[in-house]
Amino acid sequence: MKLVRFISIALLGVSSCVYAACNARDVHQYMWANYHQFGGNQQETARWYNRVLTHDVPIYAYKGYLVFLYDMGNFSKIIELMPTIEASFKKDSDIQLLFARALDRVGQKNKSDERIIQLAHEFKTHQEIIFQAAQVYVAKKEPENAIKAIDSLLNISPRRNNNFIFYFLKSQIYVQLNKPEEALKNVKLCLDMHPGFSKGWLLLALLEEQRGRLDEAIKGYTTFIEVGGRGNTAIEQHLLQLIFRQRIEQRQMAAATMNKSCFDKALYYFEATKYNQALEHVDMCLKEKPTDEQARLLKIQILSALDKQIEAADLLKTWIIKDPENDLWLRTLHLLCAGGLTYQKAVATLEDVCKECPKALLPLLYHIDLSMRARNLGSMIPYYKQALALTTDTALKTKLLFHMGLVYYEQQKYDDMRDVLEQGYNLGQNFAPLLNLLAYYYATASRDLKRAQELIHVALAKDTNNPHYLDTQALIYYKQHKYDKALSVLQVVAKKVPNNFDVLKHLGKTYYKLGDTQQAITTIKQAHVIAQHDYEKNKCTNLLNQWQSKH
Repeated sequence: MKLVRFISIALLGVSSCVYAACNARDVHQYMWANYHQFGGNQQETARWYNRVLTHDVPIYAYKGYLVFLYDMGNFSKIIELMPTIEASFKKDSDIQLLFARALDRVGQKNKSDERIIQLAHEFKTHQEIIFQAAQVYVAKKEPENAIKAIDSLLNISPRRNNNFIFYFLKSQIYVQLNKPEEALKNVKLCLDMHPGFSKGWLLLALLEEQRGRLDEAIKGYTTFIEVGGRGNTAIEQHLLQLIFRQRIEQRQMAAATMNKSCFDKALYYFEATKYNQALEHVDMCLKEKPTDEQARLLKIQILSALDKQIEAADLLKTWIIKDPENDLWLRTLHLLCAGGLTYQKAVATLEDVCKECPKALLPLLYHIDLSMRARNLGSMIPYYKQALALTTDTALKTKLLFHMGLVYYEQQKYDDMRDVLEQGYNLGQNFAPLLNLLAYYYATASRDLKRAQELIHVALAKDTNNPHYLDTQALIYYKQHKYDKALSVLQVVAKKVPNNFDVLKHLGKTYYKLGDTQQAITTIKQAHVIAQHDYEKNKCTNLLNQWQSKH
C-alpha cells in the first residue's frame, strides 16, 4: 500500500507539472522527494521537498508533502499550511481527512470533529471518513446520527467485502441504545460477510447469553476461540462455566434423588470462586453417590477452574472406560479443550480408552475428531478403518470414507483418496461434500472432466450456493478453457470466502489466462499470504516466478 501511495502521489504531481508546463528540474526534484519518502529516508525527503517548494509549483506538489509531514508527526506545519492550500484540495477526500486528523493531533478536537462530520456529508462512500464520523457521533452521544451515517454508506455499497466492520459498529451502537434485537441482527450480517471475524463472534455470544439462549451463546464463544481467540483464558473459562451451567441446569430438572444440601454447598462455594472448598464438598457428594452425573460434572468444572485440566481428563478417562457408549463424558472431554486442555492430551486420553475398549465405536469417533483438530494426520487412517469395521450405518460409513479422503488429500496421496471416495460414492448416499471432493480429483489428477461435471452437478443440486462446490465448478470450467465462465463464478465465490487459498489460487490462474497479468500476480500474492502448507506456498512461488519472468 505504501508503494501504491508513492506512485499515485508521484504521478499526480508529475501530471500536474506537465499541465502547468513545469520545467524538467521541478519534475526531477519532486520525483526524488517521493523516492526518498517511499524509501523512508526522512532527511533526504525533507531536503528535496524544501527544494521543490521554494518556488511556484502546481498545488498538487503539496499532496506528497502533506503526507510526509503527517508521517513525521509535524501536525503544526500542516495546520500552518491549511489556510493557503485547503481550497485547492476541496474535492480530495484523503487530504481533507488528513487535515481533520491533524487538527485532532494538535488538540483542536472540536474543529476536527466538525470537519469529519462535514466530510461525511460530502464523501458518503469514503469508508474511513464514515467510520470516523460514526465514532464522533457516538462520542457526542448522538448514536442515531452515527447509524444514519453508516446506513447511508451501506445503502450505496451494501456488499463491499470490508463493509462487515460497519455492521459490527452498528451492532455495538444498538447495544448502547439497549436494542438487543437490532444489535443481534447487525452482528449476524457482519459475520455473514466475514465469518472469520473473531470479535463479531464474541459480541454475538454475549448478546445470545443476555437473551438466555445458552446453546447459541456457547456456539458463539466456541467459534470465537476457534477463529482467533484461543489463549484468551478469561473467555475459555467463561465458556466452560457456561457449558457446565447449562448441563447442571438440565440435570437438576431430571434428578430424581440427590443429596441437595451437599451439592448445594459445593455449588455455592464454586460460584463464590472458593474452588478448594467446592472440591471438598463435591467429593463428599461423590463418596455417597459415586455415579451421580450432576456431581461429576461439577467436579470436572471445579478442576478446570483450578487449572487442573490433566487431572480432569484422567478422571474422565476412568468414567469413559466404565461406560464407553455414554456420550456425556466424551463430550465433556471435548469441551475441556476449550478450557485449556491440549488436543494432544485429549487424543492420548482417548487412545488409552480405545485400547481398553476396542469394540466401542463412540470413543473411536471422538478420537478421530480430536486427532483432526490436533492435526495428527499421519496416524489416523488405522482408526478410520477400525471405525468402518465397527459400524453398519451406511450414512456414517459414507462420512468416514469422506474424511479419510480428506486425510489422503492433505497427505497428497491422491490415488488412495480416489479409492476411498469411490467406496463412499458407491454406498449411494450422495453425500455432497464427498461428491465435491471426488469431482475435484477428476478435474485435476484424472482430467476426466465429464465425470467431474456429473459429480459436481449433483452436489450443487443439493446446495446451490455452497462456495466450495462453486469453486470446483469454476475449476472444471477452467479445465474446459471456459475462462470467462470460470471468472464470473470465482469472483462471486471470492467475496463469500475471501481467505480461501484454493479459491484465490484458481482466481489468479484464471486472471492470467484472460491476460490480466497484474491482477493475477496480486491475487496469487494474497493466496501466498494465507497458505497454510509448504506445498501451497511453493505453488504460489512457482507461479509468480513463472509469470514475472515473462513480463
